[in-house]
Amino acid sequence: MAKLRIGLMPESSTISQMTSVHDKLMRQLKKWKKNATDIWMTRRILYSTIAIAFLLAFIFQITSPDLRLIPMHTECQIGPEDAYGLRNELMVTLIVGSFSFIMFFIWEYSASGLRLYFGSFMFPWVTLILSYTLSITIPVWKSYKYSFDILFHNKKISRSKRYKQFEEVLAHPDLFKLYKVNSLFRRISILENVGGQMLHSNEKKFFTSLTPKLRMSDDKENLFIKESTILPPLSPASYISTPCTKSIVETVSAASWIPFPYELRTDYRMFYDSYLDLNSDLAINFSGSIVNSVKNMIASDQFELSMYENAREETLTLLYVNTFEKFLHMFESEIRSKKIFDN
Repeated sequence: MAKLRIGLMPESSTISQMTSVHDKLMRQLKKWKKNATDIWMTRRILYSTIAIAFLLAFIFQITSPDLRLIPMHTECQIGPEDAYGLRNELMVTLIVGSFSFIMFFIWEYSASGLRLYFGSFMFPWVTLILSYTLSITIPVWKSYKYSFDILFHNKKISRSKRYKQFEEVLAHPDLFKLYKVNSLFRRISILENVGGQMLHSNEKKFFTSLTPKLRMSDDKENLFIKESTILPPLSPASYISTPCTKSIVETVSAASWIPFPYELRTDYRMFYDSYLDLNSDLAINFSGSIVNSVKNMIASDQFELSMYENAREETLTLLYVNTFEKFLHMFESEIRSKKIFDN
């Protein structure tokens, strides 16, 4: 019996040690039981995250001019100030998001019984679904009524309110004259800043040097005018039946077999030598793809009615980006007197 009692003594000590470890573990679990819930996550994570976010927002508001909050504009402007047309969607998201943020905490602490059927995290989900619907789903659904071609993209889809005003200025005779003069003098002012006194000392020499690369002599020009007056009339419609289309792009693609007039080739070539050729004094800073495509067509003596379409769009874009905003600020009274933006 003594040997048996001695042999059982290590096992009893092991059991007592395991019991003490189990009791210690259970006490630890009871201590952290309240921390393994959503309430602990809300208090320890969300509160600290919100505090840090408000602190950073306060620092950015004071120190950073680019990231600070600007009061809302009374007029909806299309541009960087309006997030390029997303102002309405962002305002809805901000209002609904603030409401969901408040309802999350009210539901978390007050509606303990209703959380079994409708959780507090459903409010942020409502904000996410509403934002996705307004900013992505509805615009994509509306875009299905527009036609899209990889070659000829319909630019009316992405036109902003400001660009529509730009088109209205181009279509208005008086404002277009004023816009041309404003763009010219702005270009001259830039050249004055770059070239110093070049325009004042050599003004006449400077403007006479801005000539196209290709020039016709007086004899050839007179001969061209004389021959143009005796050209035969255009062929009747019974011989060339042009399809009835809605745009010049559809007309060119459907009637590419129509012969290209010789005098129009001369004008197209002169236009290229004046504004697209890199050696010309009047060359416009087009992208390389536009210049190379037209250059290859000119070199291979291939002419199309729409060969300068991309150059025209590029020119309008450059005018719109570089001069239109300043034109609106400088001639605001003249534009208001015309009342073309009241629609």
